[in-house]
Formats: sequence, C-alpha cells, structure tokens
Amino acid sequence: MPVKFTTNDDNIVFDFKNMKIIFKARENDDKLGMNVVFSKAPQNVKIQFTCYPGNMFRNNPEKRARLTHTAKRQIPSKDKARPIKLAKDEYWLYYMDAKFDPGEKGDYFSTCALLYNPAEVASVELIPGTYAVLTDVFLSPKIKDYSFVLWEFPGRKSAKCLGVMKNLLIKFK
Repeated sequence: MPVKFTTNDDNIVFDFKNMKIIFKARENDDKLGMNVVFSKAPQNVKIQFTCYPGNMFRNNPEKRARLTHTAKRQIPSKDKARPIKLAKDEYWLYYMDAKFDPGEKGDYFSTCALLYNPAEVASVELIPGTYAVLTDVFLSPKIKDYSFVLWEFPGRKSAKCLGVMKNLLIKFK
C-alpha cells in the first residue's frame, strides 16, 4: 500500500489512500498526539499498541515484573497472557515494570502510557505479557476520526509518572 509522507512544524502525516495517521508533538513535551482519520467509518478495525516498559531483557523473564495501571486498577503481567477486556472508564493505561524503575540507576529506559476516548472505541483489550505488553483498541464503526495520546517517560521515577496519570483532568467531547 503506497503512502504519502509529509511533515511541517506542527505534525507528521502518513497519508494512505483511505486513511491518514497524524502525529502531533509540542516542543519539550512528554506527550505525542495521534489521530487516525478514515475517509469513511471503518468496519472491524483494530489498532494494536505494543510497549516494553522499563527494559527489553528478552532472555531473562525472571528479571521482569511488568504492571499495567488503568484509571481503575492494576493488572500484573503473565506468561501466556490472555486478553483482559477493559471497562469504558479505564480510558488510560500506564505501563511499567516493578523491578526496573527508569528513575533509578541501571539499564532501564522508560515507562509509557496511552489515553484514548472511550466514545471512539468499540472495546479495548489488554494482553499483559511478561515481555511485550499489548493493547488492542477496536475502533467504533460509527465514526471516522480517532484520537490517542501517547506518553514516554524516560529517566523518570515510575511512582511520579503514575501520579501524573492519576491526576489527569480529562473532559471528552
């Protein structure tokens, strides 16, 4: 599928024939806005977000203790994880590793977070693996424009970053 790629001071756009993915960032900000815009409302579309919080020790699973916090609960990661359906009020996720805090010394890079508008999705599932943590966002077939916010927290203490997420004041349109 051919793609047209454009950039300007405000955003980066990947323009496919029937869909655009637009990334927007502000200078010195830890957030990245992401809009996915279809020419017509999509049917049966899933966007999968993948993260490796803390580090990527692939061959040492005993070194990892992935956790995902939502607006309502904490979900530990498991080998051979099965999808966990998230409720509508779990519209943000903070991905971390309890053993590897990027705010401490060591080979630990970052934690990350995702926010979506619950009115724009049909459902969301978390697959909390012990290496990669996946989030499957199934888009609502009733609209054409979807908004996401992605955070990266390099070198910052996990507890402070979780506090940022818990203190968000969000009003969806």
